[in-house]
Order: sequence, then C-alpha cells, then structure tokens
Amino acid sequence: MSTADGNRKRCNDVKKIRSYSSIWSVEKVIYAINDMRLPFPITFSQMAWFVACEFAVLALGNCRRSP
Repeated sequence: MSTADGNRKRCNDVKKIRSYSSIWSVEKVIYAINDMRLPFPITFSQMAWFVACEFAVLALGNCRRSP
C-alpha cells in the first residue's frame, strides 16, 4: 500500500458532522437611519467597514496636508 492510498483510506474513515449553527446567526440588516430611508439595505458589517475605511481615508488625507 502506498502513502497516497493510506491517506485516502484515512480520509474516507473520517465522519462528517453536520453543523447548523450558521443558520441561527442571521446578520442584522439596516433599512433606515433615523427617518431617512436608505436606497438599499445594508448589513451592520458593511456599514462598519464603510465607516472604518472612510475614517482611514480622512485620517491619511489630513496627514498629507499638514505643513
């Protein structure tokens, strides 16, 4: 028996355990901010990335202009 056959046999012996935990972790969706409706719904993580990137752009832009 070659090494490849031994590895294949070990992989076939491994049992798969199904996990449905990701079904219950539904991400929150934001449709409006205060009374202003957004043109399309965004998730909280999308909003967080946008704010973080916007902050980085503003911070780096201000560093460049300083005398």
